[in-house]
Amino acid sequence: MTNLTATKNTSDLSSLFIFDNFEGEEQQAFLEEVGTLIFQSALMQHLSVVSDIEAERFERFVESHIDTETFVDVLCLEFPQFEKVLTSEMRAFNSEMKL
Repeated sequence: MTNLTATKNTSDLSSLFIFDNFEGEEQQAFLEEVGTLIFQSALMQHLSVVSDIEAERFERFVESHIDTETFVDVLCLEFPQFEKVLTSEMRAFNSEMKL
């Protein structure tokens, strides 16, 4: 997932909600929380289908890169299957919110 894709996904999330009662910082906090929930869902789904060895490698990678600005981008480059799961989770959330 490139930065452009991450930005697009954030704007996709923000277009799902009406923020009449939220200011900029509140909107950002809300979107970050929703993003975290989607990420956690993708994480659990990914870890449930990979081998124990791959799960350990994934967890070590997350632990060593989580504080970087491009964490999600780098994670998706290193683990393309995770990117597919994350994209699927974002689309599923997007579909559910539009109902």
